[in-house]
Amino acid sequence: MLEVITGPMFSGKSEELIRMIKRYKIAKKNVLLFNNKLNTRDKSYIKSRNGNKIECKLINSLDEIIDIIISENTNNGKMIDVIGIDEIHLFNSSGIDKLIDITNIGIKVIVSGLDLDCYDNPFNITANLMCYADRIQKLTSICIVCGNICTRTQRFINNIADNDNKNKIMIIDDKKNIEYKPICKMCK
Repeated sequence: MLEVITGPMFSGKSEELIRMIKRYKIAKKNVLLFNNKLNTRDKSYIKSRNGNKIECKLINSLDEIIDIIISENTNNGKMIDVIGIDEIHLFNSSGIDKLIDITNIGIKVIVSGLDLDCYDNPFNITANLMCYADRIQKLTSICIVCGNICTRTQRFINNIADNDNKNKIMIIDDKKNIEYKPICKMCK
């Protein structure tokens, strides 16, 4: 089974992933959690904005997951039941087939991440995974300008909306004043 949790910044994607993984742990399921090494903000944790966090393995590519599953199954003698991946939009789309293969052998895969970049273009990996998903949770946020429900994200550099920088991904950086905030279509 493949489940996708998506939506804009500040919509609770990581919080929902953590909540679901904790439930599987309570049910005595063996879980593995992953995040992209590009996400330097939280190091080896998946962390929600309200402070909940859970330890994870950092990887560069989805291709690494198969080897880690084999290693975990061999070293621990317990089969992995559930895999969680945060910030899925930071990964390359070439690893989608690996995730599908993992679900085909009976391991549940839950991914969370942005569906749209700050220019309202789909992240290819998220869009493609939604096509294969057995369940999709599309979360919303609250617009920082008008307070209405929103499904978009805006990048700000030095508190100015970035509408023409063509870098699809720029990691949040306090030193460079790069921030992402939820904003509705009308206020964007």
